Amino acid sequence: MKRGAELRGGEHVRAIRHEEHEVVVTTGSGEHHARFVVDASGLAGVEALGKMHGSARDVCAAAQEVRAIRDPSAASEFFARHGADESDVIVFTGIAGGYSIVNVRRQDDRVFVLTGSIPADGHPSGKALLDRFAAEQSWIGERVFGGARAIPLSYARPILVRGRIAALGDAASQVFSAHGSGTGAGLVAARMLADAVLAGDLLAYQHAWQRRWGLLFASHDLFRRLSQSLASDELETMIGEGILGAPAVEAALAQRFPPLDGSMLRASRALLRRPALARKMAALAARIARLAAVYAGVPRDADRQLAWAARVHAAMA
Repeated sequence: MKRGAELRGGEHVRAIRHEEHEVVVTTGSGEHHARFVVDASGLAGVEALGKMHGSARDVCAAAQEVRAIRDPSAASEFFARHGADESDVIVFTGIAGGYSIVNVRRQDDRVFVLTGSIPADGHPSGKALLDRFAAEQSWIGERVFGGARAIPLSYARPILVRGRIAALGDAASQVFSAHGSGTGAGLVAARMLADAVLAGDLLAYQHAWQRRWGLLFASHDLFRRLSQSLASDELETMIGEGILGAPAVEAALAQRFPPLDGSMLRASRALLRRPALARKMAALAARIARLAAVYAGVPRDADRQLAWAARVHAAMA
């Protein structure tokens, strides 16, 4: 506001068009002229850069609520029964398909529950999982606050900028799909975009994002697809035998590649005992290697970006 920004709510975008030195956005209240336009309208937004790639199987239905604890003693028993301290987070994975979770954390007289799943695979939504979990646990009381929404899981748009229009956040599919978090990615992308706007060069945002984060996010999207296809016994094997061990999980939570250390060697040995899983992991590694070659050649020149984007889509197909 101090910089002259004007905030308006309740606007419905009807059209966006480029003119010679500006972008014109037509809404229900008239035309708005801007030097640059940022589409941060989310998964079901205005799609200023065209339709999002991906399908219904690339959408996570997530929910998160804070609820009161009705029976503190029963809550303590629940955590103790699962071998956890009350300061720990209990995570139930694979309960509604390979890509699903119920995450439970206690703080004083409240419990925080986070859930997610892929309904397009025939599973209950995150909200349904949350409601079912709360109903099964008599110690959980009334809802304090929370919400549910759809999260795009597919790899980030290869083209984040067209002319004077840029996409950001969910509208750019800037979500780390291995665990469905987009908050950190959106903040990092927003800083990159702000720097580009200040320099008057949106293509700098496109190039910086893809060079720094494109391969990481796309590679973990390939892993997300693999985990989504795993049966519950395969997921148990991945975790129980250390194929998906603590270092790999910690790396995913920190949104980085897993370390090339002894843990990877131990995982490789465990895979030798599971040939079916070994074949899947080998195929994943081969695809990531091909993808790395594509992202190594991300162009700075706008005229070459459409051809490069086609190579990304082909590598991810």
